[in-house]
Amino acid sequence: MYSRSTLLSTAGFVWGCLLLRRTWRFLTFHLNFAGDVQLLKYQRPRSWALVTGSSAGIGLGFAKELVLRGFNVILLGHLPGELQSAETMLRQLPGAKEILTVTLDARTSTPAEIETALEPVTKLPLTILINNVGGITFKPYYQKLEDHTAGQIDDMINLNARFAAHVTRVLVPTLKLHGPSAILNVSSGSCRGMPWMSLYSSVKAFNAAFGRALAREFIAEGSKIDSLVVCPGDVQSQANTRALAPGSPTAETFAKAVLDRVVTAVRQGRVEIMPYWAHDLQLSLFEALPEFLAQRLTVTSISSKIEAERAQNSKSL
Repeated sequence: MYSRSTLLSTAGFVWGCLLLRRTWRFLTFHLNFAGDVQLLKYQRPRSWALVTGSSAGIGLGFAKELVLRGFNVILLGHLPGELQSAETMLRQLPGAKEILTVTLDARTSTPAEIETALEPVTKLPLTILINNVGGITFKPYYQKLEDHTAGQIDDMINLNARFAAHVTRVLVPTLKLHGPSAILNVSSGSCRGMPWMSLYSSVKAFNAAFGRALAREFIAEGSKIDSLVVCPGDVQSQANTRALAPGSPTAETFAKAVLDRVVTAVRQGRVEIMPYWAHDLQLSLFEALPEFLAQRLTVTSISSKIEAERAQNSKSL
């Protein structure tokens, strides 16, 4: 029979080892001074990258960073004017190569329309796909589930989940052909479950599960496609400006942090990453909390965003 002190000592030792391992992985991932930040693993002559939802925000940040790293880039969005402005900006970057645009509405495009629009892309040496498109399609942003309309529910699922699944299905054969290649599925820290954001939390959980499942599927097949889930916290973007967490990065800063660490993450055997150090630290602390404290923290966080949204709406009246 083990004594109580022996059990406590053993538990403390195990906990200390786990903490040391987590700290080591945190440091070796975020202090990425010698990693393949140029993504040379995925570069070929005339390599292409496609980014969905890339006319603004984080998606445009990804596109800019990919151009700076030597990739030809395909911008996919639903507003032709915004796509044209983004294309013009990217062409002015040093070393810019070819830029193409694809116009598709992720909420309404049928599978046949997606296949037709992407057919020219399947003829290119595509090595990177970033499923970035997503967001909240209604106002107010924060609602109880029963206050949503049926149309709002369908729009959220179509924009954040269905579209990414169809785009990936169409482009996986091309990515396999030109591997090593990479698929990044952008999820959100909200996938842990946020009050008054049940739909958004759920579709972002789909993105995370989709990316993890693909990673394990490709590994099992011996495929040359690397699949990573990218999990942001609060990011300053065109669509997210209210009651941001202290130290929230800009869309461009976040996109750079992601691409700087993709190859390091794959080398370390990760299938999901929080590439911005502050987000990773915040989530680690959050997941260590008992549920009653996590409940209090999430309610406080979302309540502050609700108040900020109401204040902004009242000013615009």
